[in-house]
Amino acid sequence: MNFKKLDILGGWLAFAIATYTYVMTMEPTVSFWDCGEFIACSYKLQIGHPPGAPLFLMIGRIFSMFSAPESAAYMINLISALSSSFTILFLFWTISALGKKIINRDGEWNTGKIIAVLGAAMVGALAYTFSDTFWFSAVEAEVYAMSSLFTAIVFWAILRWEQVADEQGSDRWLIFIAYMMGLSIGVHLLNLLAIPAIAFVYYFKKYQPNLKGIIITSLVSVIILGFVQKGVIPGIVEMSGRFELIFVNGMGLPFNTGGVIHAILLLGALVYAFILTHKKEDKKYPLMITLMALALLVGSLSPLGFIMAFGILGIFMFLPTIDKAQVNTALLCLSVIILGYSSYGMVLVRSNANPPMDENDPENMFSMLSYLNREQYGSQPLLYGHYFNTPLDNSNPYKDGEPAYFADKENGEYIISDDKKQSVPNYASEFMTIFPRMWSQEANHISAYKQWSDFKGKPIRYKTINGKVETINKPKFTENLKFFFTHQVGWMYWRYFFWNFVGRQNDIQGHGSLSEGNWLSGIDSIDKIRLGDQKTIPASLKDNKARNQFYFLPLILGLFGLFFQFNKSKRDFALVTMLFFFTGLAIILYLNQYPYQPRERDYAYAGSFYAFSIWIGLGVLGIVDLLTKKGRLNQVVAGTLATVICLGSVPGLMAKDGWDDHDRSNRYPARDFAKMYLDSCEKNAVLFTNGDNDTFPLWYVQEVEGYRTDVRVVNLSLLNTDWYINQMRRAAYDAKPVPFTIPEPKYRQGTRDYIPVIDRNQKKEYVDVKRVVEFFTNESNMAMVGRDKKMNFSPTKLYSLSVDTNKVRENGSVTSEKFGAVLPELKWTIGKNFLLKKDIMMLDLIANFNWDIPIYFAITTGNDAYIGLQGYFQLEGLAYRLVPFEGKSEDGQTGYVNSEIMYNNLMNKFEYGNVRGDGVFVDHNILRMCMNLRNNFARCAEALIREGKNDKAIEVLDKCMFEIPHQNVPYNYFVLPVAEQYYRLGEKEKASEIVSTMRETYVGELDYYFSLKSDYYAQISQDAQQAISILYRMNLLTQEYDANSEIAATIKEDFDRLESSFSARQ
Repeated sequence: MNFKKLDILGGWLAFAIATYTYVMTMEPTVSFWDCGEFIACSYKLQIGHPPGAPLFLMIGRIFSMFSAPESAAYMINLISALSSSFTILFLFWTISALGKKIINRDGEWNTGKIIAVLGAAMVGALAYTFSDTFWFSAVEAEVYAMSSLFTAIVFWAILRWEQVADEQGSDRWLIFIAYMMGLSIGVHLLNLLAIPAIAFVYYFKKYQPNLKGIIITSLVSVIILGFVQKGVIPGIVEMSGRFELIFVNGMGLPFNTGGVIHAILLLGALVYAFILTHKKEDKKYPLMITLMALALLVGSLSPLGFIMAFGILGIFMFLPTIDKAQVNTALLCLSVIILGYSSYGMVLVRSNANPPMDENDPENMFSMLSYLNREQYGSQPLLYGHYFNTPLDNSNPYKDGEPAYFADKENGEYIISDDKKQSVPNYASEFMTIFPRMWSQEANHISAYKQWSDFKGKPIRYKTINGKVETINKPKFTENLKFFFTHQVGWMYWRYFFWNFVGRQNDIQGHGSLSEGNWLSGIDSIDKIRLGDQKTIPASLKDNKARNQFYFLPLILGLFGLFFQFNKSKRDFALVTMLFFFTGLAIILYLNQYPYQPRERDYAYAGSFYAFSIWIGLGVLGIVDLLTKKGRLNQVVAGTLATVICLGSVPGLMAKDGWDDHDRSNRYPARDFAKMYLDSCEKNAVLFTNGDNDTFPLWYVQEVEGYRTDVRVVNLSLLNTDWYINQMRRAAYDAKPVPFTIPEPKYRQGTRDYIPVIDRNQKKEYVDVKRVVEFFTNESNMAMVGRDKKMNFSPTKLYSLSVDTNKVRENGSVTSEKFGAVLPELKWTIGKNFLLKKDIMMLDLIANFNWDIPIYFAITTGNDAYIGLQGYFQLEGLAYRLVPFEGKSEDGQTGYVNSEIMYNNLMNKFEYGNVRGDGVFVDHNILRMCMNLRNNFARCAEALIREGKNDKAIEVLDKCMFEIPHQNVPYNYFVLPVAEQYYRLGEKEKASEIVSTMRETYVGELDYYFSLKSDYYAQISQDAQQAISILYRMNLLTQEYDANSEIAATIKEDFDRLESSFSARQ
């Protein structure tokens, strides 16, 4: 039997299985989170969020350019599916390459060896195919699938190089790896984390390993990783910016002159260095100087650039001879990395075209550097820094930051838009620490720090910048480490690892609760220790489709493979371990994540799960070895038996349990919810949104499907930036420019990023908002803030807006039944002590829109985004409209309900993403969206009942129950208003069906909660409190509307019993 041919065929078989799996379970349209943005940017080659993914976007453009707009999302999703399938292909070949080094040391193949190696490769590859994290990324338009592919390629390629390293021309594999690394920069930086493992393959092959060599290789690999990530990627752009300042500002030459000259010098240095490596005579010092200059041209004048430059100096000074062939190979590797990285040229070119989506506007070297460095997201301390309660230094509380430059095209020079003087907090050294893990100063993060670390602190008295001596409890370093190990390592890494190889409790995002997002094995005796008794768990908790139980089998097989490889091939074990560590725990060290992340972050660690899947595959070889030596079976029988058993018990089990919660076929909620937001708006409206999931899908349907392009979507998070405001002032498709009036220099970065509210309104009168805007945009109206800083400010918290009552009646701002309620003036209060740039721009819009355009706020933006205007809101769907009358609601919720518009939207316009479809998986994120919808249905029905339109109210409620059924979207608190409206309409049977189902759910949950021991109950006490509150509400509802019914009596009996149990546990 020919192993090589069978190895190739086996890899393609694994590829075919993975492709079938991912295509069958792939989302047919846009998904939530970043997917909508990636699809929109791919379809029209626009600029997405920092630091960008230009190669992914260009490939996405190729895949989608020949498809219909409605199919573009499917085609770009297909990129992830195929990237994931090819990852499985290379994983198969990687496992077989490592496996044959163990089992076929003599080079003689037989049937038993072939079955064992190929069986091992198939088990490991399919285990990763059906792993939770990788499967999730494989079926949506995100960069992580393609990033995994690059990791798989380079790790496989270095093993291929190892096989032919002693042959002439083998270095082409190293150059190929470098090129893949360069290309991967245009997708995601995660692939760079394979560099240490690659370095060790090179070291083990070329040198005799010893402790000194291992230490040097470790240091060199980390330096190379750092040089590429912190040197090459931002360094080339940063150095180009320095040249821009010299040639544009210093010499008066046109924009981009410095960038062109820098590129010429960089190319020239590379070419000259190549020439010197080919010369026979020993021109040591010219080559040394050229390479040092090249290090600075690539790495800028950064510390890493100088480290590389002086490293080159040291090598040339202390080594007696220089291997020019190796230098040539290194130069080729650097060249192809830069060549791959050049995909970012697309970002510069497209940004200069000013497309509708142009995030950060990276059209020159300075904005490009900010884009690459992700400056809009801020930074966190890593090796040394502050704790969450570290005070500012009382003598020098702030330091200067790096100035921000702005291209002044009128004057043809770069000007400093923000000098960032005194902008960087300078914390008191007494409270600083090495390895700071508890650093965020947001209130909910601080609460979590204290909870996870059992915080007590060490009291220290310190004179703060206010001049008061305060006692501050500085966290102990042991508490700092406890948070690191329990939350960052335990909760944010090992929990995800166990999801993939042990099992998962549910798909609810967890923050430490006993009932949300934990790992779960399915072995009751083990799970009971951590999560309480699982045998008595009610169906409402047990029936979550994401409840996957693998009984530790993938983990056990992987650990067996880990020890087997360690015993048989310690060098290869070290390689896989390096890959496992740097793509997993090293990321934890680097990210330094705060608690309460917006979403689960398991996708970031897929590389380490890839590495563990290698051990899962090698575990099969370990079993074969055990069966042949201990069980005395021949290799053919042992290999066949181990492969079959392991295929069924590991990837087979993972596929069986994981299919239903990874199957996104035939569901369309992200697309349809986006259309709901837009359809909630009148023509030519401005719609304010805030988060990813109420923005990115909207961008998709507008940019790709061309749907409701007359509505201008304004994301409030981005409205804090000058570049986004500039984009909003440009027309886009059918949408007119947002009518902001504040001139660009007055909101430019560094100008009015925020302003304090200093209340000088002693008469407590409402002030015309236009006057207030004029006041705080006037440079002469400044106040001293802090020690020596003057700032513009708002002199009041009380605002008013005049209303042209005739105009709003004529232009449709109000419907006829509200003509009499129109006010001559709106009055509101902003309860903030400072205004961010977004607040300033919103006030500018409110002051000057003259009721010519409809203004809407997405219902998911939150009260903080409403700047006090919620008293004048009208609910029309998934958005509130600003109206010139009091938007009082009878039910106490935000906004007056316009029943006519709401009815038309809910019954005729909206589509519901097929969340009612048989077998459709409604994950927790979609579930939250459906809660908003149920609430809106109930509010619409309540308004119709109040107006005497009972038949329409019943239609609305029936529509809700049909489109959002219990079997896919389990009933919770937000369905109780639906039941209440059914009761009010006399539809007792329908109402009773809802409360009866809910009774079964919540009585079951409460009985389970109260059966738990005290230490477990303490972790789910909030769940119990919520459940008893819902049961209390159900009791009130049934007693009010159906007191004599059997269900009312049953619920009352249940509530009395359980309320007593609840009180006893307090």
